[in-house]
Amino acid sequence: MNATDSKKVAGRRIGIGKFLEERIKEFAETFNRTNKQTIDLFEKTLSVYQATSVADAQRRVYDIIESSLSALQVNVDSAVKTNSKIIADWKELVDGFGLAEN
Repeated sequence: MNATDSKKVAGRRIGIGKFLEERIKEFAETFNRTNKQTIDLFEKTLSVYQATSVADAQRRVYDIIESSLSALQVNVDSAVKTNSKIIADWKELVDGFGLAEN
């Protein structure tokens, strides 16, 4: 391995560190958001038992369903975006090492 190759590998290691740092930050943000969603849904579930009428209970259940579907949509969108970023990052790393097929 010559000096140029050594610099290239060192640069890729820095790239890997940046990649991991970004993914960990995204994971933490996603984890915090889903925790908040879970707590919100749990609170809404408990509120059904505090309903004062059948109509009120139905409204609260409907709210739980809407909130659950909304959370699901956000989480799926987030997973798709994160997976796309991971694939792009890995491709960039592999291309940087010169391992990609021509």
